[in-house]
Amino acid sequence: MPSKYLNFAAVYRKMDEIETLETIPAADQTLLGERLAIACVAQESQQRRREPLENREYLAQTRQRKARKIYLEVLEKDPYLFLAFILTFSPRVCDRIDSRFFQQHRERKIFLSNDANLLLWQIAIKHGIDRTVHFRNLMRSIFESRPPVTGAEADGNENCSLDMCDLSAIRIAFGDKICDAIERSPTHLSKKLTGHFSRTTQCIQTKVPYDGYQDTIIRLDVGAALELADLLFPLASRKIESVLSALPPSVHKLSGSEGSLGPGNTDMSFSSEIDFAYFTLRGASVSAMVSVFGADICEGIENSELRTWEREQLLVDTTDCITMQIWRAQPQHGIIHLRIGFFAGVNLANKLYYDGCPSATMR
Repeated sequence: MPSKYLNFAAVYRKMDEIETLETIPAADQTLLGERLAIACVAQESQQRRREPLENREYLAQTRQRKARKIYLEVLEKDPYLFLAFILTFSPRVCDRIDSRFFQQHRERKIFLSNDANLLLWQIAIKHGIDRTVHFRNLMRSIFESRPPVTGAEADGNENCSLDMCDLSAIRIAFGDKICDAIERSPTHLSKKLTGHFSRTTQCIQTKVPYDGYQDTIIRLDVGAALELADLLFPLASRKIESVLSALPPSVHKLSGSEGSLGPGNTDMSFSSEIDFAYFTLRGASVSAMVSVFGADICEGIENSELRTWEREQLLVDTTDCITMQIWRAQPQHGIIHLRIGFFAGVNLANKLYYDGCPSATMR
């Protein structure tokens, strides 16, 4: 390798050292803070100065801007290499990086301890970069950040399952759109045709966990599912409508398969040989929630453990606190799953099943 290029053996030695210790070496922690601040500083914090810079200061800022671009390129290509890279190569030498390094490098995962996690957060807070997108991306990549679980999702004796409630209570709690959709669901219409349970419905099920103040899960059986999907999942809904219109009537039948649509899934080239029984939609529009659900439900979603975790991951515009399954067969009915905070779930259960419908069943 020509002498003007850097010897990358040093960065791999540093990576080995971090892997052995499962954290950042004590001697490198101050330097790491300085380099992280260069790489992860928010763009809006880089304000222009009115007075001219001295040549030395101008040169330093120019080097930092160039280094930042290279640091972020490494972060994108291999987050596990990123820490060792910024510790090894200063802004002064970043312009000597051989581009062939990125072509030859092979990603290697390393394990970092909980102490390393805490240390990185402390360093980030100290330098004011803890809420920047690049630092959050780094932490999500090298520490698997998983959404909180709830006992309401489990089968068995971990939750209190409630169903059979009065439609008037549903209308008060959820609003007109949801109540109207429930009244149009196949489950409710089939019961209504028999002349029984006309004022009550089994189209809503609430599961409140017994342990740990975890989130409550609500299941809603609705008709006119595409109309609700247009509001909550506008992009995915349009793709579903396009796919449904292109399919021949002969494949509009039920099966046990599933197609999944979310914010990151844009491949809708489904084979006609595969019979998808329903589509699963994730990543509901946060701004659209209030147009579909009542204010109390929206507040319950915002106060849930899952929504709190999503905000910490900078997932501001969409939420998996609302997911939806839409059946492909006509009529396109659906199931909405809501996840709200524990106390909101308890209050909702009291309104729906005890105040609104004393004959509610508990399992």
